[in-house]
Amino acid sequence: MLPWFVLSVKEKYWILRFKSSLISESRFQLYSNYHDYANVELPVGESFDRICVVTQMIEDEYVKDAADYSIIRSLLSTLFVLIEAERKKKALPVTTDNNQNITFKSFLRILEDNFKRDVSVDFYAEKLNMSARNLNLICRSILQRSVSEIIETRKLTEAKNLLMHSDKTISEIGFDLGYNEKAYFTKVFKKKAGVTPSGFRNEMKKML
Repeated sequence: MLPWFVLSVKEKYWILRFKSSLISESRFQLYSNYHDYANVELPVGESFDRICVVTQMIEDEYVKDAADYSIIRSLLSTLFVLIEAERKKKALPVTTDNNQNITFKSFLRILEDNFKRDVSVDFYAEKLNMSARNLNLICRSILQRSVSEIIETRKLTEAKNLLMHSDKTISEIGFDLGYNEKAYFTKVFKKKAGVTPSGFRNEMKKML
């Protein structure tokens, strides 16, 4: 699933869809921040105008024959910062969490602290005082993914980030994420991303 959001201004709409590799941490951060309240109405004014300007700049760059994705990536990060700053100013309505949502958000918090470790689904289930089966049912209900798939996706997100923004070797990145063998890390990465870690790094260097 690609991260996306809609920004509307009167009768004009921007619908932004982007690969998680463009801003690798976006999917998890956006889901965590907006899981309970996805629709945010922002007041018209200077701050809202700035958001519109940044969004227009993204569109203008994207439609160019030779779009510079490093510019788009920076603008998209700026857009998230602006929207989040405005969201925090608002007194959002109180939402009633059901038990599944509470458990799932707790799982995401635990995942952020432990996804680099080589631990099993049972580890997360034990932290949440529940069975691995029930945790899988909750994850599939909310995100249509198993616990293992979510863990691997988080690892892949971090791997892409390190491949783009660090000089670490493939083996070092795999080891940092709990993969003791380079060959296994490469196999898992290629299965998920459709390209080897080195291939992904080369593609990103050309793009950025």
